[in-house]
Amino acid sequence: MIDPLSLTQIQYELAMSVGTSLDMEEMMKSALGAFLRKLGGTAIGVHWLPGWNGEPTTAPITFPRGAIRAAAYAQATEHLPTAVDKEGWRKLRGALPQQGGTETSGFFHILELPGIGVLILTRQAGPLEPVIVDALQPLLARLVNACLACRQNEELAEAHQESIRTNRTLTHVRHKLEELANRNQAILDAIPDWMFVLNREGHIQDYKLNDSTAAGRFVMNLLHEGNSIDEILYDTLARQTHQAIQQALRSGKLQTIETNFDFGEGGIVEMEARLVVSGPDEVLAIVQDISERKRLSARLEDLARFPAESPNPVMRIGRDGQVLFANQTSQPILAAWEQNGQVRVPNDCLDTLGQAIANSTTTELEKEIGERVYLLTVAPVVNAEYVNLYAQDITERYRSEEVLAQERNLLRTFIDNLPDQVYVKDMESRFLLNNPAVLWALGAESDEEVVGKTDFDFHSPELAAEFFADEQRILAGGQPVLNKEERIVASDGQEYWLASTKVPLYDQKQEIVGLIGINRNITEAKQAADALRQAAAQNQLLAQAMEAASDGIIITDAHQPDNPVIYANPAFSRITGYSNEDIVGRNCRFLQGPETDQEQLNQLRQAIREKRSTAVTLLNYRKDGSPFLNELTISPVFSTEGALTHFVGIQTDISERRKMADTLKAVLDTVGEGIVSADDNGMIVMVNPEIQRIFGYQTEELMGQSLVMLMPADYRDAHQAGMARYLASGIPHVLGKRLELEGLRKNGQVFPLEIYISETRIAEQHLFTASIRDITQRKEYDRMRDDFVSTVSHELRTPLASVMGWTETLLSEKPGPLTDLQKRFLGIVYDSSGRLNRLIEEILTVSRIQRGTLQLNRKEFSPRESMAGVGEMLKSVAEPKGIAVDYQEHWPPNVRLLGDPDRIEQVLTNLISNAIKFSPGGGTVTVESTEAEGCWRVTVRDQGIGIPAAELPQLFERFYRASNANEAQIQGTGLGLYVCKAIVEGHGGEIGVESVQDEGTTVWFTLPA
Repeated sequence: MIDPLSLTQIQYELAMSVGTSLDMEEMMKSALGAFLRKLGGTAIGVHWLPGWNGEPTTAPITFPRGAIRAAAYAQATEHLPTAVDKEGWRKLRGALPQQGGTETSGFFHILELPGIGVLILTRQAGPLEPVIVDALQPLLARLVNACLACRQNEELAEAHQESIRTNRTLTHVRHKLEELANRNQAILDAIPDWMFVLNREGHIQDYKLNDSTAAGRFVMNLLHEGNSIDEILYDTLARQTHQAIQQALRSGKLQTIETNFDFGEGGIVEMEARLVVSGPDEVLAIVQDISERKRLSARLEDLARFPAESPNPVMRIGRDGQVLFANQTSQPILAAWEQNGQVRVPNDCLDTLGQAIANSTTTELEKEIGERVYLLTVAPVVNAEYVNLYAQDITERYRSEEVLAQERNLLRTFIDNLPDQVYVKDMESRFLLNNPAVLWALGAESDEEVVGKTDFDFHSPELAAEFFADEQRILAGGQPVLNKEERIVASDGQEYWLASTKVPLYDQKQEIVGLIGINRNITEAKQAADALRQAAAQNQLLAQAMEAASDGIIITDAHQPDNPVIYANPAFSRITGYSNEDIVGRNCRFLQGPETDQEQLNQLRQAIREKRSTAVTLLNYRKDGSPFLNELTISPVFSTEGALTHFVGIQTDISERRKMADTLKAVLDTVGEGIVSADDNGMIVMVNPEIQRIFGYQTEELMGQSLVMLMPADYRDAHQAGMARYLASGIPHVLGKRLELEGLRKNGQVFPLEIYISETRIAEQHLFTASIRDITQRKEYDRMRDDFVSTVSHELRTPLASVMGWTETLLSEKPGPLTDLQKRFLGIVYDSSGRLNRLIEEILTVSRIQRGTLQLNRKEFSPRESMAGVGEMLKSVAEPKGIAVDYQEHWPPNVRLLGDPDRIEQVLTNLISNAIKFSPGGGTVTVESTEAEGCWRVTVRDQGIGIPAAELPQLFERFYRASNANEAQIQGTGLGLYVCKAIVEGHGGEIGVESVQDEGTTVWFTLPA
């Protein structure tokens, strides 16, 4: 019989041994050794439940080694089911504890380790008393908790190593994918064929085509009008394409379509489209021009069919140029090729024959032979050392083309040298032909920049619409427009007037196919006429404007010595303090002083000597001696004969403007944030020194460059798309918000940054200014904090387990009776330890969420049972406050969900305990469990203090607590809702909150059924 004091000593030593290490082997060795020593045991071992500690066949842990051969231990193990017999284990646990004996007086005990297995203990001295067995239950529970902690520590360590291995693998894979993407892009760029990605409905998902050709530009215009083959193809071809898409997706085999396509100015072209499956609901269409291939194939077939009787020359030529065969009509060619009694192909044709044989390609060339011109077609024969040569006499056509080319060249030369603008347009008012005067007027450098486009591409929408309406009336009715005066604003902003004549263009069938336009510049004549009308009014208006101007204006006489002032407006007197009598007749140097910049003065004097305009900034002095900064512009005035007569000077007092600019620069240079401004084209127009420090660039390297140079490649497309979307819609998405993004330094390093973007408008131009902070160090601090919290939390759990175990033992009064005061104090210790244990668990969960290692052990469970278990557990929390918890269960009783029941119960416990904590005494908390839209929905509603509306969006952030909760001194860490959100979303569900301050709060979450 073991006395109570000895039992207390045993319990104390066992409590201290359990949880001394987070290493499973060390902890079990210490714990099992303590059991053997204090209980006088002869053998002890732990047998694991199936699937708990690895595979079902995991060997038991025994101590000391070899004790498993003891008779009592062997008899005890006969009661255990096999490792995979889960039903046997269930029945065994229901019958524990068990004990028995052997003929050699050995005794054994089988005790439950809840959730992980059983413990077998053998003794020679006799069985354990029931009181000892009962006293061991808390210790066995501590042993289970220690095993769980060890296993959790092993899982965390393995997860950390696995994340390192995964990161390395992902980095390697990313590099390989980048190399593959670059290689694939290079291959795609080198392929001349057009490519289109089409979905099952015939919508164009992506495309690649060459828009430098007429056909390519035609297709680009079609793509601007729609992205469906129904919108850009004629009906018959659209139906064929739809059928080919469906057939390709059903069969997975290549589908081919051949058709004639009218490309407008590009003519009618034979096209072939090959469709292959490129995704579950996508096909890749590869389109190529097969006109030449078709033409050559047909020509070769015709020529090869009757070589001897062919009206055209047909010959067979060997690799060495020897004529092996020739029909009768080839005689003129053979005679021209005969030299020294031998007929051989000339050397200048021999290279073409050799290349055709080597490359197995059909080649054409035009060749003058004797007095005739022939089109020679060289067709190699497979696996032969000769080629077939087919000739066609094109002498008449060739000479006709030469005459036409000469006439066309003369006409083109005449048109190109006309000072008037001459152009031709098609029925859609697209430019087809333009002389250089048209290109200059449109601001283009080459014909390719204009052909195929309309006036809408070069003029304002209003002016282009007027031109288009006139031209469409001409094309519809055939009535020309003659010498219509049109006001034009050129691409450089210069205004001029044209006398425009437009007449219809007819084809051979006398049908209108376009129009011809001739524009004559009448600007000078127009201006001369306007000048005569405005001259009188201008003199009076000019005088009034000069008198009313806010800038100082002076006129000096260049004929007189020293260029004296002959006129000064009132603003000049107001700025300088000098009266008109003080000014007239004097040179303006009386405004200069000791600090006036000599370099600027030299620039001014040089301009006066050279009779040209200039602008300078001078420090001048008023009549009272006070300085002011003068922005001075002078311009010469010439007579009609070209002689210099006067200078006009305009001065502006920019002292305040310069002061404000200097102040702004000082602020920007000293502010602790990087400041960068860009225009609506994304070009950098201003940076401060902090931007240089953050990104590693000098100012001159940034000014005028695109803002995307400061962004990683992954951000650039999104930035440019967002800028275009904002300029088009005016709807801001990032303006006025503080965002965390990534930046790219000059050395290629990507780093985290915090950015705030604002917008101003100057003269109808957008100016976007971003303030930027480098938050690399802050991110590192966050990572170190999370690591520290995780480490400290793990280290706290072990001693806390001992504190709670020892306190629970004392509260049981088995070591001895306690006074009421001792019980109250120990109860406070136990409750506080429990809160601390829950806090540590929350912190560990937050750490796993931050690291992305939160694991969910999914299995089927009953929501009703989980809700009932949580409700039973929280009775002890609600009853002391007199709070009634009303559970309204509408979930079907037999339906089960797939998820982690422990984590779901953690969410339920957190939400319901929060509602109880924030509810007033005597209130009611309503918990409703329902089926809604294929989900399990739980709603927890309280009658507590509520949450301010402005704080609701932040409620699920880490460590965030509502301000009124702090004021009411309600305990909490601000982690519970953050953890709940992570668990719910990890199950694919949603969580939300509604609240009215001083009336109550409703929190809900859903889980997929």
